[in-house]
Amino acid sequence: AAYAQGIRFFDTAPSYGKGEAFLMEWNSLRGYTDSVLSTKWGYTYVANWELGYKGSHEIKEHSIQKLIEQWETSKNLMPNLKVYQIHSATIESGVLENFEVIEKLFQIKKETGLKIGLTVSGVNQKELILNALSIQLHEEDLFDSYQVTYNLFEQNTFTALQKLKEKGKFLIVKEGLANGRVF
Repeated sequence: AAYAQGIRFFDTAPSYGKGEAFLMEWNSLRGYTDSVLSTKWGYTYVANWELGYKGSHEIKEHSIQKLIEQWETSKNLMPNLKVYQIHSATIESGVLENFEVIEKLFQIKKETGLKIGLTVSGVNQKELILNALSIQLHEEDLFDSYQVTYNLFEQNTFTALQKLKEKGKFLIVKEGLANGRVF
């Protein structure tokens, strides 16, 4: 239905249950060449669709091992996969200081032509965006895409978003309606 209404950008993640598998099947069965797929790495869904699951439904891990593991599945979304993101980058996870991860993401970018991105939320979004903007290898920016929480209630990233726009970065606004709170 979304495709029929003109939507062409579809974002998922392994931690969204069967999101990647669904998008892979949906796109391959229809043979769309104009859909743009995006996914993320860094979380693992563990609830197995169990009602009343005790504990967290997902586990966050920004290690080189998790990147390599999830990339092996995510790359199957190509050729329509265009954006590959770090899922919920945080200062605490240290992912932007992990040289092995940064180097692997550069390798994926060079080998595939994908936009490499990150998603951010919370009080440190602005700081993370500015840190990510400074990450380069051979004078080339690593990050081309930024998925940011921005809405009527959350606007502390406004100046950072302006800077990203000036630099021609791909911007994805998430929670634009503040999960319905704007209504």
